[in-house]
Amino acid sequence: YLELQTEVANLRRQLAEYEKAASRDSGSTRLLQESLTTYKAAAGLTELTGPGVLVTLSDSQAVADQFLPDAGIIHDVDVLRVVNELWASGAEAISINGQRIVAGTAIRCAGPTVLINFVPTPAPIRIQALGDPANLMNGLKLPGGPVNELQHTDPKIVQIEKIDKMTIPAYSGATSTRLGVVPGEDRP
Repeated sequence: YLELQTEVANLRRQLAEYEKAASRDSGSTRLLQESLTTYKAAAGLTELTGPGVLVTLSDSQAVADQFLPDAGIIHDVDVLRVVNELWASGAEAISINGQRIVAGTAIRCAGPTVLINFVPTPAPIRIQALGDPANLMNGLKLPGGPVNELQHTDPKIVQIEKIDKMTIPAYSGATSTRLGVVPGEDRP
């Protein structure tokens, strides 16, 4: 996995050098470069900086139920519901414990660990969401929402804080497709 991440990082660095060289050539190339930068940001392929919120989900230390042994433990569905609420509240970019959330991100449990982009992520789960902090906080505090439900188990299980400036990292995984092709393009 680390070898693949290194290879992806090297290829992205090389692409950035090519893009920089091409942008010096002409005005039309510069316009294409600006469009490419916009689309890379939307796809999660570049880091973004701005205001937002930090949501920390921790396993409960207070809940111990012999009939519900998983009560108070953060699961993939808890993380997924909080992430979905953040998107619905206007988040522009999200990362979980340093893993950028993109269209192909998988959030699932494997034993006592949540996997984010297939990377084991034990609690506490730190979700950074870039966007208007007031909108994000209001969305998270909706009655009956995922945060409200988690806090019924234990009020300390969720911590939310406003952040004036944060950096959401770029997605570090592979982005190539094996079977899908853009219509009209042939793949060798």
